Parts: sequence; structure tokens; C-alpha cells
Amino acid sequence: MCNQGFIGEISMIHAYVHALVEMTAALNKLVALFCFAASSSIIPDMQSLFSVLLGFEKNDMEEITWNDFEKVELRAGTILEVFDFPEARKPAYKVKVDFGELGIRMSSAQITVHYTKEELVGKQIVGVVNFPKKQIGKFMSEFLVTGFADENGDIVLTTLNGKVPNGSKLC
Repeated sequence: MCNQGFIGEISMIHAYVHALVEMTAALNKLVALFCFAASSSIIPDMQSLFSVLLGFEKNDMEEITWNDFEKVELRAGTILEVFDFPEARKPAYKVKVDFGELGIRMSSAQITVHYTKEELVGKQIVGVVNFPKKQIGKFMSEFLVTGFADENGDIVLTTLNGKVPNGSKLC
């Protein structure tokens, strides 16, 4: 009688293992389907959804304090001149920007896809003015031009909708 109970338990474990194998195979097919859907244009955000559902949501964004944010000097400035920058590894312009009381500063920006040199002159932009100077080839960048990447990775400048005094700080 003891042997029959033992054999019955083994049969039950075997059935559970078999069911688990079948569920794993079905899950693998579902993963393949989700990956196909995410890589195609069927459901472009399926990969994000799938990652969230499995608990793999990628959130590499580090939170900062208000004091950290206040250290970043985001200032308004007007583009005075724009120059070609043929020495740059990626197509870029050199820009000369008036930041009011902070002075006139130079930087480079990979913005050649969306802007001509002529249309940039007079445009008010947002720059980070308290980074250390950065050597870019033979050119010394004195501030960081801010912008956002479009769907192709090309940069769209952060600009102002209205006019403010040059050197105004983002608040």
C-alpha cells in the first residue's frame, strides 16, 4: 500500500512537470510573438509593455534633489553668428551666443539637419553655461547647447516662445 501511494505521488509530480513544460513552450511562443510585434510596426510600444508586464521596465533615470537642479545654469541666449564646422566628426555648426551679463560664448551644435545658418541668427536658445569648457577638436566649447532628438536622432533646439533678456535663468 505504501508503494502505491509513492507511485501515485510520482505520477502526480510527473503530470505537474509535463504541464510546466507545456506552459513554458507556450510562454516561449508568446515571447516570440511579442518580440516580433515589438520589432515591427504592428505595435511599436509592445516591447515596453512586455517589459513592464515582466517587471523588466528599464528606468535608468536617477532622481535628483531640487538643490541639484538649482546648480544647473540653464540660460537664455541669442545666436549672433553661425559658422560651418568642417572639422567636426558629425555635421555641426559653431554658434556665437550672447548671454547678456554672462558675456558672449561659443559652442558647437549638431543641428545642421533642421536649421540653416541663416535661420539660426537671432534665434533665442537655452544653454547650460556652468559646465567646464570642452575641447572639441581644435575648438573650445564654452557652453552646452540644449535640444531634443527627433525620431531620427537629429537635434531640434530648445528655443523660447517669447523674448526674454539674454542671460535669463530658467526658473
